[in-house]
Amino acid sequence: MDPRPTAMFVVNDFLAEYFVVALEQMGHSVPESLSVVGFDDLERYLPRTPKLTTVRQPFEQIGERAAAMLLSRIRAVDDPANAYQHVLLPTRLVIRTSTTPTLA
Repeated sequence: MDPRPTAMFVVNDFLAEYFVVALEQMGHSVPESLSVVGFDDLERYLPRTPKLTTVRQPFEQIGERAAAMLLSRIRAVDDPANAYQHVLLPTRLVIRTSTTPTLA
């Protein structure tokens, strides 16, 4: 592309890691050639030091909220108003070494 992108946001950390490997195999370096950001922060559970900049999902809150919603639906099985809910939980950007600031 012209001009070349300076950053890529990838749908999750698993695919972002593969994207970084593919870039490196093509001779590019991260973040010097391209900054890469993932989504979910799975690296925090690995034994090595995390490197991927990511958006952290609140996995514990997701599980707690999902269990509470399931129990609520079981208790009110005949209540159509209780059938669906839209829930937004807070996320947080975790900056690590796969990104670098760009000059405007």
